Formats: sequence, structure tokens, C-alpha cells
Amino acid sequence: MIEGIIFDMDGVLVALNVSVEEMLKRAEEKAGLKPGPSGFRGLLEHAMRDRGVYRALMEVIDELEVSAVEERMTVFPETKRVVAYLGERYPLALVTLQGRRAAEMVLEKLGIRRFFKFIFTREDSFFRREQVEKAVQALGIDKERVLVVGDRRSDKVAAEEVGCKVVIVRRGQPTIERGEFISSLDELPRLIEQIQVQRGRSHRNA
Repeated sequence: MIEGIIFDMDGVLVALNVSVEEMLKRAEEKAGLKPGPSGFRGLLEHAMRDRGVYRALMEVIDELEVSAVEERMTVFPETKRVVAYLGERYPLALVTLQGRRAAEMVLEKLGIRRFFKFIFTREDSFFRREQVEKAVQALGIDKERVLVVGDRRSDKVAAEEVGCKVVIVRRGQPTIERGEFISSLDELPRLIEQIQVQRGRSHRNA
């Protein structure tokens, strides 16, 4: 039985069209932060140990994300319709590794902010599992009754580690080895209905 839904943002609701390479370039140009051999991950790890570097890096990324929302974000055509439909029926939460400013802008721009009871961004945690845990706790719903909607293997792994159900929106990406997939959010309401029916049958047969 599904009683609450957690959505990822970038790749699920919209595509911000911001690449790691662009982040690294901006970080070097705007803040003089040069990436080492391990690229963005190494720069982020360095930033986590140095408050000044962290502040500079986050300012650069926030600026890049905001400009992306304003100028080149792709909105998937079904997003607003599906979120509104589900938001009238289930409590929703959002998890994203984008910053809060960009996340709020996206939801306001799409006119769907009111449907999300809780939002967890990188200001809350850089780790998807922790974000999902926080969202489940905030929703106040048993983890086994929460569905996570993501688009990457990391979303799937995090949801399964927490104990949630998970579905991956696969918009032409390489196949994840196993799991529940949809090619568009348009398929999500029917998938949830199927889960509810299957759960009801299992209870009757128990």
C-alpha cells in the first residue's frame, strides 16, 4: 500500500541541463577553485573540510542552478498534471541535490509548490539516503508505505536501503539491472494503482 510519495527533482520533474563539467569550470573561473584528479567529488570533499571553500563553491553552484532555472530548464510536459493529480491524493515530499533556492524556484515556476509538504535539499544533506530518511520521518508514514520516484541508480539504492518502494523514470538512460521502471510520469498513477491492488489481494489471501 502506498500512502506517501517522495520525488527527486532533476531528471524526474524537470531537467536543469547543468553538467558537472560546467560546475567545475564556473568554480575555477568565479572562485579560483581548481579541481584535482578526482574532479568534482574531490573538490566537494575539500570543500567539506574548509568552510571558506565550501561557501565559495556553493555560491557558484547556486548561481549556476538559478540561471539554469531561468534560462534553459526543460519542463517535462506531464509534470504539472501528474503532480497535481497525486498531490490531491497523497502527501508529497521532494528530495534533491540542488540547492533550496533553485528547488523553490522550480516548484513555484511550475505552480506545484503547494503540493509538496516537505522539501529536502543539499542544505539538509549531500547524501540521498539521508534525504530519503528525513523525508520519510517528516511524512510520518511507515517506510514500506512510501514510494520514491527517482531517475538514477543512486536513487534506487538509497530508497531500498531505507526500506521504501522505488520506481525509476527512465528517459532513455542506460538500463539499471533490475527494478520497476516507467518512461514517463504519465505512467505513475496507474503503477501506483497496480501496487495498491496487488497489496489488497495479498492481504485477502493472507
